[in-house]
Amino acid sequence: MSLTLTRRPSGIYRVRGTVHGIRIDQSTKTRDRAEAREIRDKLAAEIFHQKIYGRPKKQNADFTFGQAALSYLEAGRGGAYNLEIVIKAFADTELAEITQGMIDKKARAAFPHQKPSTRLRSFYAPTSAILRWAARERMMPFLPIETPRIKQGRPDWRTPKEIEELIAAARGMSGLVTFYVGTGCRASEALGLKWKDVSPNSDRITFWDTKSNYPRSVDLCTRTRAALPLRQDAEKLVWRKDNGDPWSNRHGPARKLKRLCAALQLPHSNLHTFRHTWASWHYAQNKDPMQLMRDGGWRSLTMVMRYTHMGSADLAEQVKQYNWRQFGQNLGNTLTKNNYNYRFQALTSHITIIGNDEVGSSILPCGTII
Repeated sequence: MSLTLTRRPSGIYRVRGTVHGIRIDQSTKTRDRAEAREIRDKLAAEIFHQKIYGRPKKQNADFTFGQAALSYLEAGRGGAYNLEIVIKAFADTELAEITQGMIDKKARAAFPHQKPSTRLRSFYAPTSAILRWAARERMMPFLPIETPRIKQGRPDWRTPKEIEELIAAARGMSGLVTFYVGTGCRASEALGLKWKDVSPNSDRITFWDTKSNYPRSVDLCTRTRAALPLRQDAEKLVWRKDNGDPWSNRHGPARKLKRLCAALQLPHSNLHTFRHTWASWHYAQNKDPMQLMRDGGWRSLTMVMRYTHMGSADLAEQVKQYNWRQFGQNLGNTLTKNNYNYRFQALTSHITIIGNDEVGSSILPCGTII
């Protein structure tokens, strides 16, 4: 049954009927039939919106991008992104008005001279995350976003000699640079690491909050262990500024590293360069893409295979010469056929394998074949 208009003896129209299972019987407070029709149609649209999205439609305007971003942050999201740029770009734009063309235009305006990969990482990714959250919260219908196609180029990695030159000149940054190269961790993973996640003898660290959403443990070589600061209380962060304050985000050490490379006329390096470096060295040592995927926390071999092109024998020798131990063999990630001292602990999204001195520990994506 649809909504109908009934004129009362007073001349005022009344809306009556049932729409989407909701019974309506209310006055339009007008004697003008055209106005009464508009009120009836608007009321039907609001009921439809509530039926589909689970909440009444706002009377004056749709939800804005800023409101969606605020909801996203209040839910504890957004730690992986710098949202300032996209919030400024869309500001009070209503979610219903956002289109693919608008997103493309604002991305080009925000990053006019940067590479497509920068636009993808710094604009499309956070915008998409907020819009997906808005759709999940029923602030808007789901809006699929097309992102720029990125041609996979050469990973920006460094040779052992180049890393030695950088560490020697890095002064206060030398320990952090050594840690990044020795663990292959992402920028935010290192800065969020607490002492409670470092084993008593500093043999192993565990990253619990990762991009791939499952924890990852890394066994430290002697050189990486020696680069750690003096141990402090369990809840304190491992890596801090020179004055002892925590880094607010990854951009602080990234800017410091950029200034350092420029001042010393060294090849420009960002924090992710060290992850590329670690992955290239890892494959050169092990020639095992599955192990590299597990140790690096990637969820597909597609991302890993780009590092297999640099894994030459001479690179492996250089890595050893500069006292970086063979990756994956500190506490061991290799299962031997004659060793049966395994303990399998099933977790939500991975399996932890714990063994004795011969059988090490690694965290695998669920379904990985060993």
